[in-house]
Amino acid sequence: AMLVGAKRAQPGGRRTASLIDEFTPILASSLQAEPFEIGTHWALWRIAQLQPDALRRHVHALIPSLTDADPFVRAHAALALLEANSLPPVSRAALTADAAPVTVYDAGTGALSTTSVAHLLEPASTTSP
Repeated sequence: AMLVGAKRAQPGGRRTASLIDEFTPILASSLQAEPFEIGTHWALWRIAQLQPDALRRHVHALIPSLTDADPFVRAHAALALLEANSLPPVSRAALTADAAPVTVYDAGTGALSTTSVAHLLEPASTTSP
């Protein structure tokens, strides 16, 4: 489940930047490794919120995930690419019409809810982790 309704991630200084630089390539190379697909996509989205430039170097790794069978993977790949200003317009058009259900966790209420890939890509949704 995706975490929504929490405060937007804030940069944590040089140490955080160093860790992001170190682990982003590892995560990007593990996008299709079972059972880590969901976690790696979520992590790259969070990294893109903190340091979009780090993700821009790995856009090529995320593009295939935009058509993944799992809506959670599709949504988080798109969210990461949106944060990095790297979502291809053709993919954005398809994903904003994607009604596939995605379960999310709302940190504000402590509840799980079901929404759609398209809803998660709405501007207000991309600012909350």
